[in-house]
Amino acid sequence: MNAADKPVRVLLLQKYMAPYRQPLFSAMADSGRIDLTVLCYGTPERRRLFENADAGTFRQLQSASISVRAGYERNIEVPLGLPATIARSDADVIVCAPDWGGLAALRHCKRTGARPIVWSEATDVTEAEASVAKRQLRRWFYRNAAVFVVPGRLSRDYLRSMGARGPYVEVRNCIDEASFRQSEDAFMAKFATPGKRIITFSGSLVERKGVGLLLDAFATACALRPSAAASTVLRIVGTGPIALTSPRLPNVEFTGHLRGHDYYAKMQQSHVFVMPSLSDCNPLVVIEALNCGAALILSDGVGNHREALRGNGRLVPRGNVEALANALAWVMTRPASDVAAMARRSRDLATEFDTERAADRFIDAVAQAMLSDRSGLVA
Repeated sequence: MNAADKPVRVLLLQKYMAPYRQPLFSAMADSGRIDLTVLCYGTPERRRLFENADAGTFRQLQSASISVRAGYERNIEVPLGLPATIARSDADVIVCAPDWGGLAALRHCKRTGARPIVWSEATDVTEAEASVAKRQLRRWFYRNAAVFVVPGRLSRDYLRSMGARGPYVEVRNCIDEASFRQSEDAFMAKFATPGKRIITFSGSLVERKGVGLLLDAFATACALRPSAAASTVLRIVGTGPIALTSPRLPNVEFTGHLRGHDYYAKMQQSHVFVMPSLSDCNPLVVIEALNCGAALILSDGVGNHREALRGNGRLVPRGNVEALANALAWVMTRPASDVAAMARRSRDLATEFDTERAADRFIDAVAQAMLSDRSGLVA
């Protein structure tokens, strides 16, 4: 694509419109290089406590569907109206995931010659318990994509292991970075002002996120370093269904769910961010923490740890309480100048998750799809 070309008509399938996707989609539409329509066909899970998203600069459609609650983190979507809605589309490119919506998209591509792009954040960790039938279906699905959009290396490695031929375009997940990024003066003051060292976890309180492990590990770290424990706070931001049965320590703070400026402020106050997930595709909260200027402690179950953790913290094996406790004890006892240096490195890395850069990369994926001869289904 170049400036003289007619904008490529892109239909992008999403189960629902999440506010954190809107800046990316608006940047793509504002480029003038694509004509973007986002088609939604489901409802958010109970853990998605979104505020209503403002209208973006792209078109939005809602397809008729039935959504059945199957748990706190999962809905079963029956997109009854999706095939008919897609059929009315004149899209040159359809962006989809390997789900029921994606199957409807592939059928349409077979009939019309539109190019399918698969946008996937799955990793070997998140798909470890997938059934044989699901794996076979996905292998077939991946053989039919023109281009793959992935957020990082672990997702690309998973797709390759499933026989996906590529090409791959890396589009880092992005956020509304202006809401999270501190001024230089505020960042410096956070580490210069005497007070409690704040270690923050933010996410759903579910077993998959490793919250129970975190509380156990923090109790161990406090016992190992009692003098540092007196000047450390573990802040837990979020709600969820799991019962937190670990002993309550006086330096553990539970905020519940936070929105807007209250949430931004708590994240910006953080000196360290911890996410000990057992399985997590590509959590956006890690990118929030980078922009807020916090050192990181991540498990290897966090799908974007390879991109987000580079000289700015510690990586721990998922499910290993001892390793997590040692990492917490380590960061609790580091000089403020050392933690500040890691946090500054996080701020530097945050620029690699920029919305405009992500939009440009996504448009590159559309251009590659238009050059592909894979417009129909293969065996």
